[in-house]
Amino acid sequence: MPSGNFQSESDNFLRNLDYDEICILPCNNNPRMVADRIWDVTSTKALTGMDLFKWNIKLVAKRLSLDDNRFLIDLVTRDVWSKLQNFQRQRFESLATETNLINQKKRQNNEDTLNRIAQISSLQEGSNSLVNGFYNGTDFGNDNPVLFLPAGVG
Repeated sequence: MPSGNFQSESDNFLRNLDYDEICILPCNNNPRMVADRIWDVTSTKALTGMDLFKWNIKLVAKRLSLDDNRFLIDLVTRDVWSKLQNFQRQRFESLATETNLINQKKRQNNEDTLNRIAQISSLQEGSNSLVNGFYNGTDFGNDNPVLFLPAGVG
């Protein structure tokens, strides 16, 4: 838990914050750029305004060589976030909401595409066995055939 040394690190961190700098919205307030930056098909966690604000706090922590102290970063983020004015927090929240909508649409499009691929039932004819194997999977001819399909299918 926090010690005297931790308290001095925390105080130093807070003294070195440029409040104008940490209130700048990431990626020039472009939700598509933020969505691309955080895109992870398996992630379903919604991004919050505080998550975006934390990116700015992490940049300061890195400059102060404190970026390995996650506890301190979390503490400073929560502390400073609570002191922001409502309109400042709302700007981060709005960017997070727009970003989440973009990633939600991306996930839905990917899911729809995979569902359509899974519904393809006719074999695709290729010019040789390699092409046929790519489009239709490969059966290695044993008693319990396993069909190896291209990545992302079935």
